[in-house]
Amino acid sequence: MSSLNQDEDRASGNEASQDFGESTNDSVARRFRTSIVVATYAVLVSGFGLLTWLLSSMSTRVFAGNSDAATVVLEGQTLNQGHLALQGWGLSRDSFWTIDALFYALIIRVSGVSQSAMHVGPALIFAATVLLGLWFVREEDRSWRGWIAFFVLVLCIGIPSPVLSFYVLQGPWHVGTALWCLIAFAGLAKGGFRWGFILAVVVLAAGLLGDFETLAFGIVPVVLAGGLEMVRARSWKSGLPSVGAGLLAAGFAWALRALVRGVGGFSISTSVTHAPSSRYLTNIGHAFLNLPGLFGITKLSFGPNTVVGRGAPQNGPLISHLVHLPFLLVVIVAGLVTVGLFIRSLWFGVIRIALSEEKLRIDLFLLIGAAGSIASYVVLTPNNNGSYVRYLSAAAIFLAILGARYLARTLQKVSHRGVLQATAALIAVVCVGVGFNVADDLSSPPARLKATALVTFLESRHLTVGVGDYWSASIVSVISGDRVKVRPVITNTKSQIVRYQRQSSASWYRGVPFQFLVYNVKHPWRDINAKTATWTFGRPTRGFVVGDFRVIVWPHTLAVSTQGFTNA
Repeated sequence: MSSLNQDEDRASGNEASQDFGESTNDSVARRFRTSIVVATYAVLVSGFGLLTWLLSSMSTRVFAGNSDAATVVLEGQTLNQGHLALQGWGLSRDSFWTIDALFYALIIRVSGVSQSAMHVGPALIFAATVLLGLWFVREEDRSWRGWIAFFVLVLCIGIPSPVLSFYVLQGPWHVGTALWCLIAFAGLAKGGFRWGFILAVVVLAAGLLGDFETLAFGIVPVVLAGGLEMVRARSWKSGLPSVGAGLLAAGFAWALRALVRGVGGFSISTSVTHAPSSRYLTNIGHAFLNLPGLFGITKLSFGPNTVVGRGAPQNGPLISHLVHLPFLLVVIVAGLVTVGLFIRSLWFGVIRIALSEEKLRIDLFLLIGAAGSIASYVVLTPNNNGSYVRYLSAAAIFLAILGARYLARTLQKVSHRGVLQATAALIAVVCVGVGFNVADDLSSPPARLKATALVTFLESRHLTVGVGDYWSASIVSVISGDRVKVRPVITNTKSQIVRYQRQSSASWYRGVPFQFLVYNVKHPWRDINAKTATWTFGRPTRGFVVGDFRVIVWPHTLAVSTQGFTNA
């Protein structure tokens, strides 16, 4: 008996020792996995911060600033002051109230109103958009191949070409809208009525409240993709989450907009600039010529009488174009393959095309969203002004992410070492080329803003509250750190100078004694000049010349009613 008990004790001891060893190994493994996760997040956060800094530095070199960007900065200031519905503001359909303005409000909370906000804002938004691309690529492949594909995505658009920089690093040019739509696509990826469905409804509604382009970039794509999924699966339940998210978001946006109007929130100008139908074919041609330009290949092609401001964007020498060419080819192939897979899935189902329902759903969201972006450009571009290429930015972003997903999918099928080595060598070449581009971009001086001299002059004369033409007004308020407040005015049908109601707040004019009027003689705007100023406010005392600007002062202060006017 004693011997048996000893054997049992030894056996029991060995088992306990073995269990203890397994427990220790499990604990070490868990700690190792935790350290890997922490390190990964640390790298991502650091990379996000570095990318934001880099993009902000690039922004200062491609975009000096203007009153469109300054207006959204001032919207952010108003939000910080607690006026969440922008009470008293008059804005356009792309108010960016619930999109870009939120980022600017955060920036102003940290650093106050400043010229840098016009650069940090779009840099922060675009960096977040690129980082979100990681989710889409990793959903395709969670192995090292997914990281390679994401790295290529960062090289090709995350560090944008000079032309793409011009459109994504000045705000607010619909990049934040694309970000909101990507969040919705991610939320709806797995289907069903989960938390992702709720997230998609919220961000699409917020996007539509801030920018009508959300309809083309996000709402129509998810509704259309959901409808096509119903056809493909022969079941109305299959695509119901996508269709329902789009329709619910539109309904919620309409209801919240009515609520905002009820509490005295901002008003919206109903006019929209658009192209005549006779121009659609021309715009389609321009769209497919300009998209390669956004990817860093070829120059932009607008046709005659192009207007993009001084220093029109160019993509550098031929070697720079060649560096970006491989990824453009991947994007083109990815788009064509997605269309082909979708057509096959209509006939044979998803199983026969060896692609999961979730992956095909994401691909369709991105492809139809890109088509919506191109359609916006076609419908809303009335002339050859290159600024309208901004409507194609979302298409470039969506197609780039689609291309990165296809690259990860292709790498899964590659096992030959030579092919992998050739791919690595090509990526290294792209990396070197992008590095030279970045070095060249950062070596150039920041874009010069002529209004800086105007701010210096006004402060030296203690002229701190005035009115001016739109392009000379809000930009001064922002770059002066709000020390010099210049509010936009316009002439009405009687040639009288009144508040410009479209991009301003009534509180800026209510009971304010203005000291001066400023306008730009090189770029006249809506008849704001000495003649209409004298007609409206009487004969001035003095006039000053500050570069392209003219500053007029009267012997009395000026009053401008809160009731404004806009003819566009």
